[in-house]
Amino acid sequence: MSWPATYGARSCLPIARTTRTCTTCCLPSLEARTRFIEALKEQGVQAVFHYIPLHSSPAGRTFGRTGSEMTVTDDISERLVRMPLWIGVEEHLPTIFAAADKALAG
Repeated sequence: MSWPATYGARSCLPIARTTRTCTTCCLPSLEARTRFIEALKEQGVQAVFHYIPLHSSPAGRTFGRTGSEMTVTDDISERLVRMPLWIGVEEHLPTIFAAADKALAG
């Protein structure tokens, strides 16, 4: 089982031919995401959140239209974490995933 599934996170975008690799994870709650990012940072791993739903962006609020509340989009955007990704990240994956395992285990 992959580490995201083990801890209730969902791997969204695979980047390598291994079940332990993802670029974006969806944690169970905003609080879980915040704790996860802080725990990774303490271990020297930078993970971030930066997805702002289009309907919430300045241009989206000005020019966009929605037919209803975007509650699912808003909820998921609060739980997404972008894991480290750069050319050559493969050699750092054991360290990144060990940090993620520790962070998610609490």
